Amino acid sequence: MVPSEHVTRLRSMLRAREQLLLEGANDRDLRRAVADGRLLRPMQGWYVRRSEWERLSPEDRHLLCVLAVHESAVRPPVFCSLSAAILHGLPVYGFVSSPVHTLCPPGRRASDSRGVKRHAWARVDGQVVEIAGLTATNLPRTLADVARSMTPERAIGCLDAGVSELVGPITTDPAAREHACGIVIRALEQLPRGNGSARARGLVELADPLAESPLESVSRLYLVRLGFEVATQVEVPAPRGGTYRIDFEFLGQNAFGEVDGKSKYTDAAARRGLSAEEIVYREKTREDWIRGTEGKRMARWGRSSLGSAAALGVRLGAFGLVPPRRAGSPAAARRRCWAGG
Repeated sequence: MVPSEHVTRLRSMLRAREQLLLEGANDRDLRRAVADGRLLRPMQGWYVRRSEWERLSPEDRHLLCVLAVHESAVRPPVFCSLSAAILHGLPVYGFVSSPVHTLCPPGRRASDSRGVKRHAWARVDGQVVEIAGLTATNLPRTLADVARSMTPERAIGCLDAGVSELVGPITTDPAAREHACGIVIRALEQLPRGNGSARARGLVELADPLAESPLESVSRLYLVRLGFEVATQVEVPAPRGGTYRIDFEFLGQNAFGEVDGKSKYTDAAARRGLSAEEIVYREKTREDWIRGTEGKRMARWGRSSLGSAAALGVRLGAFGLVPPRRAGSPAAARRRCWAGG
């Protein structure tokens, strides 16, 4: 979940029109400040300094809009779908911007307004939680909504992270994973049936709590679509008695695969004090050890190869990796990913 202190910091950036008027500004001043770029108006009646807005991630910009909707409402809204996913701290692959998503109160017709999309999905008792003073759908309901409403690429990363949270620390126990996925499927079954229900269930069945990043999640989705059989987060012996974890093993093809994001080498926090050169050197040393001790090839790809399943297939083909057959059901693919075959 998003920490309360983080939400408090974001709330301090928001300035209501009424507050600015009380401080001596008038509407002409506000229009001029917006026109010359000093202020931005993310939601009707709310302002933020451009300098602060530009430093925020897309997710935090969305949270600012969520806060504006909350502060403007007569009754606290229930945030759902993508907005709830961001409040729960789930990674939304490729997110740039979106309207704020809320649940319409029971008995009222859902009608959208500027910057807000209201959903008429049925509310079920016990499916709401409080996050940093905001009301949102709970994690299983949020994951069910995400599976129905988002693209598979965005949904699968949220599902992987959410199921991992539901599983808890025992992520290698298949029974625990099955139980966690079952919780989400039950939440999905409580929603009105409609377009996307079958696809949503298939995505939930494909969820893998072992995934460590949205890039891994999207890669696995595409690998399954292409028909590859893979195991995820495979452990191999490392020097001095340790272990290395590899993103994927291509079963029956004598090969491993890893997907790397650019931030691994460019983001200071991700590097944990190491230089990009040191990260590259350590990766090369690790890869040489794995290839030498396991006798398997190593295929690597990044975000640029994840424009589509076909694009990833082309990248893997350059390493001589061709799917042995089309994949079966999502549940069968998931069992292969978890059990290694």
